[in-house]
Amino acid sequence: MKSIKLYLSQIIITVILIEVTFRLFGYQPYQVQKYSLRSTPEQCILPDEKLGFQLNDGTFQVIINDSVKYSVKHADNQRITSYQQHSDTAQVWLFGGSFPYGMGIDDSLAYPFLTQQNFPYFKIKSHCVPGFGMVQSLLQIPTLLKKDSIKPKKIILHYASFYEDRNLLTPAYRVALHHGFMNSSEEARSFYKKAHYPFINVTRTGFKIKLERLDQLYQNWWGRNYSSTINFLQTFEDSFGITDEEKSKGSERIIQKLRTFCHRNNIELIIATITNDLATDEVKEYCKRYEIELVDLFVDFSDPNFSNLPHDSHPNAKAHQVYADKMKAFLNKNK
Repeated sequence: MKSIKLYLSQIIITVILIEVTFRLFGYQPYQVQKYSLRSTPEQCILPDEKLGFQLNDGTFQVIINDSVKYSVKHADNQRITSYQQHSDTAQVWLFGGSFPYGMGIDDSLAYPFLTQQNFPYFKIKSHCVPGFGMVQSLLQIPTLLKKDSIKPKKIILHYASFYEDRNLLTPAYRVALHHGFMNSSEEARSFYKKAHYPFINVTRTGFKIKLERLDQLYQNWWGRNYSSTINFLQTFEDSFGITDEEKSKGSERIIQKLRTFCHRNNIELIIATITNDLATDEVKEYCKRYEIELVDLFVDFSDPNFSNLPHDSHPNAKAHQVYADKMKAFLNKNK
């Protein structure tokens, strides 16, 4: 009996010493990263059963982290790109996440709006939604083609290297979505239980699209909120699982699938890159190899003039003007 007590006391002391050591080295228990997105009226973004999120129709005053304020108008689940009517006969559809959507800036300052001004003979439709990767476009485009009587001449799919975590729903992006979910109100959390986020599993010859409920896609280990040791161990485990090679293959196969689909429907596919790193270089090389139209929209966010930091990391109006200028030069050259 004494030996059992001694053994248990040694275990307890060891656990305490490990915890103290981790804290001395600066490790902390798990904490939800504070982030707030509020709109008036409420719910500028709604849950979606297949896409994760969708834009709620209406005009909204939005504030990020109690600092960045902007105004948005959504119509037919799209952010507007003009205050005027434009011909529907020649359409260009944009797909992507919060960067091309224009999160953090007013409608008229966002790059899709500026692009519409630059090309009044096109009808620019922005199907970009905050939180989207590239998988959503696989689901959006066939549905939109059935819904819209006029087929687009061009589809512009935006690529960012951080979309690859979204495409495969890696632990890193599961954590990010978990932070967003936990920062929501109780009412919003209940609302978002209806939502499923789409992602792909890369197979030997292709991929499979899967859906996962937003409220079930990430779970903390027991005690993680109180123990720096448990937090370190789960964070360490999260760093394994999906390789950079799998991420790269995922992006390539999504692009190839869309390329085939667009070719069959006589639509020009354009890949617009907004990051500048090794993963982006690989996508550029892939597009060149398969003769897929490519435009580089990268803006250097190490320059504080191009983002809303320190309050929010999204590109600001100056960055969107650069996006629009680069897109204008590309489309004028590739009419």
